[in-house]
Amino acid sequence: MGLLSKYFKGEVTEKSSSAIGDGNHAINKDEIITGGALGRFSPEHTPNWQGIQSVPTVDQARYMSAEEAKALTAHRKQLAEAKKAARVGYQELQRIDKYDTQVVNYYSRYAKSNAREGLKQTRKLASIGRTLHSLRPGYAGINTGLQKADDSAQQQIEAIANTLKQ
Repeated sequence: MGLLSKYFKGEVTEKSSSAIGDGNHAINKDEIITGGALGRFSPEHTPNWQGIQSVPTVDQARYMSAEEAKALTAHRKQLAEAKKAARVGYQELQRIDKYDTQVVNYYSRYAKSNAREGLKQTRKLASIGRTLHSLRPGYAGINTGLQKADDSAQQQIEAIANTLKQ
């Protein structure tokens, strides 16, 4: 296993390239649209629209006891701390999302460069293939000439052998 294979934790797997040469160059747009990280919000995956409510709704006017008021005050103070933590947490999630997007941007540039360079290499290899194909008649002629020389040599050897047998 090579160094890069060890680093990237796996062997490089080659996809079947038969479709590329066949002219089947369609790209599935659905894979691009839904190809983001699982769980990302999109028109196909909307957020849960339900808001939050930390306490039950009081559906009619009433007096409250001193204990209820104290409990609500304590709960509000807990919520104030949780609100601050939620603000920081969501800000960090936004920063992480931005980093993720930057990494995808870097990968996108790499993937486009890789594809362009792959096309250049394929063109060079195709050029070699065309050259080799153009040489085939020459090799066929050489083969024919060698076969004729071999046949002639065999005939001469047989003629000599026949004269020696007589």
